[in-house]
Amino acid sequence: MYASHVIVTSYIFDNGDINIDKLNKLVNEVGKGKLVIDLSCKQKNGKWFVVTNKWTTFSNFEINKSTIREIEKYCDELLIHAVDVEGKRTGIEEDLVKQLTEWVKIPTTYAGGVRSIKDLEKFLKVSNRKLDITIGSSLDLFGGDLSYSEVVRFCKNNLH
Repeated sequence: MYASHVIVTSYIFDNGDINIDKLNKLVNEVGKGKLVIDLSCKQKNGKWFVVTNKWTTFSNFEINKSTIREIEKYCDELLIHAVDVEGKRTGIEEDLVKQLTEWVKIPTTYAGGVRSIKDLEKFLKVSNRKLDITIGSSLDLFGGDLSYSEVVRFCKNNLH
């Protein structure tokens, strides 16, 4: 059995800039249709920037409509981590979700902050069901308070 996709993150960044040569090499090796680009981002001065080096270093890559459109040319899907809320169970970054909903044209998964079914309900509303979401540390499977069974039930009743 083979993986359907390869996820790449900070490998494509060097010294704060995206390295198009590395990105092209990945596309040539893996294929655009099997590549997921993971952009972990933090807000600075009201804008979203990719962070690298275990989320400690701001890159020069601002996440906005034009950069999203450019990066979409190299991959099949995007995975966007909201670093400030990732793993903290403090709620989703609504502004980022709203902006991504307006910007993205390819399948995109948002990660960060989900703590409850109410957050999932809010996400569906804010994203207009255009984005996917992932949940990690909040799940009871990983020591959190959010019941995996309840999430599955919610998804069955509210998606598709």
